[in-house]
Amino acid sequence: MSKTFKRGRHHAAPHETAPDTERLIARLWFEPVLSFQYRCAANDAVEVRSRSHAPLYVFCDDGWRVRMADGVHLANRGDILFLPRGGVHLVFRDEQVVPRGIEDLVRAGFRNRHGVYAVGSEHDALVAGSFFETSALMEHPLMALLPEVVHCKAGEGAGDARVVDWVRWISDLDAGNAMAMGPSINGILRMLLSRHFADPAHAVGLEAAPGRRDRQLSTAVLAMHEHPARNWTVDALAALCHLSRSAFASRFSQQFGLPPLRYLFHTRMRIAARLLKEQRLTLDQVAQQVGYSNGLALSRSFKRATGMRPRGQAQP
Repeated sequence: MSKTFKRGRHHAAPHETAPDTERLIARLWFEPVLSFQYRCAANDAVEVRSRSHAPLYVFCDDGWRVRMADGVHLANRGDILFLPRGGVHLVFRDEQVVPRGIEDLVRAGFRNRHGVYAVGSEHDALVAGSFFETSALMEHPLMALLPEVVHCKAGEGAGDARVVDWVRWISDLDAGNAMAMGPSINGILRMLLSRHFADPAHAVGLEAAPGRRDRQLSTAVLAMHEHPARNWTVDALAALCHLSRSAFASRFSQQFGLPPLRYLFHTRMRIAARLLKEQRLTLDQVAQQVGYSNGLALSRSFKRATGMRPRGQAQP
């Protein structure tokens, strides 16, 4: 693919994600609050009212509709719909049906295995996916740039037939592998972001990502994501941006709503969660990759951040 150079900086060609953006996407991981397989009968609909939880839907059959404030989104087999800021919406197949809330579905008999919840008959249309904490998503510099709705149509990169068949299988509590749901949905999320930011209408380099205002912070943000094991200090991060310590700390907190080292802490926890899920590493090995002296220290920090001990790690 051809490259254009200007002032020593690589600019992504059309339909190519900027290199710094792609590097951030490759390291992206968010722990799902819950994952689900929802089989919707023709006479059923569900209403979601939370802004604190952001859903990613993978539609495994045709004929779905999602009603939001901006109108109705039509979704068919292979479509992926991501609402990074959550919000009130209605998922249905027949507009005349009176919707049920999530609580009603739970009372109707959700089954649960390894954090994947399932409800409905095998003869009903299927949608599967995960809910994430909106606040955790919005801490990430790229997530803050996404629109209210990201809709990837079937065949546009993230939602091909193989992805749909895989999600259908792993979300099946009887036949699938529910433990693979979190890593798989995160993989779909990374594909979705790569496709979104490869579009020239949305393309950004990292320098535009932190709120599209303070580009000088981009070097520090990328450094924390690429080298989480380093013993970063505010002074060292400020020096990367050619700012004084006080100016850097003030501008960073204003952009991200967190002090720099608190942002680093959350970044390390998300990277640790991804490594524990996707690679056969011991807790001590993961600790070394995210700046902790041993697995016990990491475990304490992980519990402080998430309320639970690390899980999914391979044993020594």
